[in-house]
Amino acid sequence: MAAGPIYRFAGFSLDTDAGLLRNGSAEIALRPKSFDLLSCLIRNAGRVVPKAELMDAVWPDVTVTEDSLTQTISDIRRALGDEAQILVHTIPRRGYRFVIERLEVAPDASSGAVHRENQTDDEAKPSIAVLPFSNLSGDPEQEYFADGISEDIITELSRVKWFFVIARNSSFTYKGKAVDAKQVGRELGVRYLLEGSVRKAGDRVRITGQLVDAETGRHVWADKFDGRLEDIFELQDRITEAIVGAVEPTLKLAELQRMRGRATDSLAAYDLCLRALPNINSVITTRKFNDDALGLLYRAVALDPGYSLAKALAAYAYVLRKSQHWSTVVEDAEGVRLATEALEAHADHPTTLACAGHALAYLGKRYDAAVRALDRASSLGGSSWRVLTSSGWVSNYICDAKSALQSFERAMRLNPIDPEIGFSLSGIATAHMIAGRYGDALSVGSEAIDAAPTWATCYRIVVFALVELGHIDGAREIAQKLLRVSPGFSVSLYRSTGTFRKVEFFERYLTALLRAGIPD
Repeated sequence: MAAGPIYRFAGFSLDTDAGLLRNGSAEIALRPKSFDLLSCLIRNAGRVVPKAELMDAVWPDVTVTEDSLTQTISDIRRALGDEAQILVHTIPRRGYRFVIERLEVAPDASSGAVHRENQTDDEAKPSIAVLPFSNLSGDPEQEYFADGISEDIITELSRVKWFFVIARNSSFTYKGKAVDAKQVGRELGVRYLLEGSVRKAGDRVRITGQLVDAETGRHVWADKFDGRLEDIFELQDRITEAIVGAVEPTLKLAELQRMRGRATDSLAAYDLCLRALPNINSVITTRKFNDDALGLLYRAVALDPGYSLAKALAAYAYVLRKSQHWSTVVEDAEGVRLATEALEAHADHPTTLACAGHALAYLGKRYDAAVRALDRASSLGGSSWRVLTSSGWVSNYICDAKSALQSFERAMRLNPIDPEIGFSLSGIATAHMIAGRYGDALSVGSEAIDAAPTWATCYRIVVFALVELGHIDGAREIAQKLLRVSPGFSVSLYRSTGTFRKVEFFERYLTALLRAGIPD
């Protein structure tokens, strides 16, 4: 029988054949279940391993609670001296991830051959988080402007294929807080942090930035950028160039210039778009917020009829509107019109492509055009959370569960502490549902409800899963909660607006909703 491998990391070795953990030559006591759990995490290094998967792997024939898992994780951290969670990361409401820069594997104890375990593409990239820039304008009403500058820099850095850039929702959880660079680096799993401030006075603007090595706390780069408000786009480009040059000096300026694509020259239109972004970024929104965002974006388009990003964001606002069952057929068609115009005029901006493509699939069932747009967006902005999330949903709409899961799992690596994680969880649950893994769909869908109790999609998934698992009473209970979240929802309404390409799957979905007591 072949011996089990030996994993070597951070001065430790885990001999899976002998069942021993060592620090150098010293053996470290570890309970059998803790050893099994650590082995499972190391085999999946770099990946978020869901709690259910870990419990099934370590306690395959025993029913245990999450308390057992938590206690075993604590035992592992004590053995590794990892109280700071540098090696074993907790991913809230999801599971755990083992993070190590270098993991070596020896086939067995007698083998002298040691090779480096392959890193994922993301792990091999310089990783960075852009924290919310401080508003030093002396006017709280200008907060949106500072936030918008931060988000634009995230978007531009995400277009650099060499970088792994944390998504806005995770970065912005630190807004208004005094932060410790090393702690934030551990929590987000990044090497670099960008901090900064924005001061806007009349027609002048000053942006300061500093890049910090999160592992050492050392300042890698710092500078300030002054200019007229009309030069804001040029200032953002200079900041992006400076950051890239500090982190990856070999990246040629020509590569950065190739990735640019400014969407508008109208400062007034750009300002309106910035004001709309908070309501677009929040998928767990209200109808008033959605109305406000659309109003701002239509004003932006009126000022610059060629502003494709504003059109794409407005189309995406209609996606959010439909998902909560607020839209009309006329509004769905308007979203398709805006998405089509956005793509016709501006086909090299990842966010434009992602939002417009998402809208084409969800509002217009134009699946092939949506896939082309998302493929193009992925080639331009491979580290964009928005691109990956929209890719995941469009894959769900065409019933490609495998691709959907890959997109959502990578999106969640970019967004590890997303306060609106329910949106991604519901996408993962939908993929499990499409693949016929109803137990997984129920587990993840229930997590999504806990995380996003006003998001109607989560409840539909859980209803479907419970019906397929034969738990009709439970399905009816969740169906009533769905109707409280979305009054007026009916199977006929969903049939008229449903977006899944495979008719047989969608009919099964509708039948499950009827069996659970959703009115026709």
